[in-house]
Amino acid sequence: MKKGVTEHTFIFIFALIVVVMILIWGTKTIIDLKETGEQVQLADSIEDIKEKAIVYYNLEMGSSAPLDIPFPKGVDCVCFLDLLGRAPGSTSETKCSGDGAFDAWKDNEQIKNILVTPTVGSYTVTRFDTIREFIPDPGGENPLCFDLKKSRNRLKAQMISMGDHVVIKEL
Repeated sequence: MKKGVTEHTFIFIFALIVVVMILIWGTKTIIDLKETGEQVQLADSIEDIKEKAIVYYNLEMGSSAPLDIPFPKGVDCVCFLDLLGRAPGSTSETKCSGDGAFDAWKDNEQIKNILVTPTVGSYTVTRFDTIREFIPDPGGENPLCFDLKKSRNRLKAQMISMGDHVVIKEL
């Protein structure tokens, strides 16, 4: 066998290994980018809720509007907790109480009033800023949870300005 033929075989094997490594790296990058996109969509949805709460906080008492905000497919439930003490606490099981972080979030002295479940996977749920003047309907549940699986991953609610706070309630 000639020396040039042997070197050509090793170059071909090396090139094949490089191509496989590039394909593996590209696949991992695409998967990571998809997860990042879902996190951005989740943060965008929470930011939309905050912006609407601020708008309605500054409007006249009684102003209201429906909310229809999309969430990523991995989100099952969104809960809101009253930090101002205006809505009575609910001891009944809610739609989201199956998640491990739910009880700790509800019972703890929280400075966060938004919980997104499930808490497993890529969603970081405790880093959302609090909207202190944004509370669940005082005549309803506290915390108020919305099951997004039933509404095709859309938060459908009513937002009402009460002058010194904004109320969210189910439609």
